[in-house]
Amino acid sequence: MLGFKVSDRLQRVNGDEVAGMETLNQLLKKLALGQSVDVSVLRNGREQQLTLTLKEEF
Repeated sequence: MLGFKVSDRLQRVNGDEVAGMETLNQLLKKLALGQSVDVSVLRNGREQQLTLTLKEEF
């Protein structure tokens, strides 16, 4: 399955460390809809790289 899973722990967005929700919000504000984003997640004790495309919420 591609994308996030419920148990994933977000580590980095485009190489920038995500220390908490405030940091994540600041990083996301710099991005545009439709833009591809490289993220690192901790999944089952292992770091994995994902590439996601930002989409508008509905």
